Amino acid sequence: MDIKNNNFKKKIQYNACILCIICIFFSGIISIIYTITQEKIRKELISKKKHIFSKIIPLKYLDNNFEKNCYKLNIDIKKNIINIKINSVYLAKNKNKIIAFIIESTTYNGYGGPIQLMIAIDIFGKILGIHIIEHHETPGLGDKIDIKISNWITQFINKKNIKKWKVKQQNREFTQITGATITTKAVLNVIQESLSFIQKNYKKIPLSQKCNSEL
Repeated sequence: MDIKNNNFKKKIQYNACILCIICIFFSGIISIIYTITQEKIRKELISKKKHIFSKIIPLKYLDNNFEKNCYKLNIDIKKNIINIKINSVYLAKNKNKIIAFIIESTTYNGYGGPIQLMIAIDIFGKILGIHIIEHHETPGLGDKIDIKISNWITQFINKKNIKKWKVKQQNREFTQITGATITTKAVLNVIQESLSFIQKNYKKIPLSQKCNSEL
């Protein structure tokens, strides 16, 4: 009986050792792959973000590495059905003076889910450019918010008077995407709230927590 128990224990110990070696082996492989690809991933992220920045702000007027001047905000805005988060802000400077802010915001009121975007706003509260980073809206309808599909988003550029902001269906300023009322209002609201935040707080934006920037 003892011999049987000893053999069983040895078998368990042997299998545990084999399993442990396999885990260590594959963990090592994953670590090596991560180390090798980390720099490549970082460079791709830099390239992607710089491409977005170049679309929404005239880089020739800036002289700081504003990609590294990113601060977390994590401000939740919830009122009526509006559910928005202002995630972070980038500071664009010239001769050490802030000339524009790039706000990264998310609206959770999209038809297909969250819509994430970047908005460049100058110190006078005027929109310089907007780029939709990620969305899940309906192809052929809500996806017209994406500049790759249509120019709809560009109608907000150079705007700053938010008091009149309504879609045209309501006899107001902006055109609505046909068949995508929910998407239209979600994007309108997140742009409006982000712009309002800068206009009200541009001199007292909390800059205590830097982003874990990959740049």
